[in-house]
Amino acid sequence: MTNSSNDDPIFSDMNNSIQQIEKYNQAFINLKNSISNLGKPIKNVSDNVHALDKDLNKLTDSIKKLNEQNEAAAKSGNAFKETLSTLSSTFSIWKNIIEGVRAGFLTFTNILSAGLTILTIYGPEIMEWVASLIQGKDAINDATLKLNALNKAFSSSDYSKAIQQLDELKINVDLARNGFLKKKRCIESI
Repeated sequence: MTNSSNDDPIFSDMNNSIQQIEKYNQAFINLKNSISNLGKPIKNVSDNVHALDKDLNKLTDSIKKLNEQNEAAAKSGNAFKETLSTLSSTFSIWKNIIEGVRAGFLTFTNILSAGLTILTIYGPEIMEWVASLIQGKDAINDATLKLNALNKAFSSSDYSKAIQQLDELKINVDLARNGFLKKKRCIESI
């Protein structure tokens, strides 16, 4: 007469819903990780722009020093040698700036092409997954309604009285079998 939770359709629906929710949760975690990984290339571009800013500051300082040296060299007559060394350092700074910008754009274009490739290959699966998430909401709502109905049934006074009477009957039958209670009295209580 015992009814296990595996035989009850409400519990089996709840188990399926819980498993489905766990699958959705894992898929959401994977999506979150993928989205957080998308920010890494932007950080690299930001780092390259930051390096470019530092190099531009160096360039500005070099130009300022070059102007000061030109004025001093013009006064002292030794302008060519100092100008040549400053000009050389300025060109090396510009070379570093151009290499940094080029590396940033190469990284960014590689990431964009990889992203587009993934979207092209897995586009239909991604769309199915999004659709299943939307359908999952309906399943969760249905499971919630069934759970509310079950809770309402458990909380009703008729159900709790029936459980109490069944427990008392089981105890009385066991006592009657063991001879502690008269069998006639036990039958009358039914």
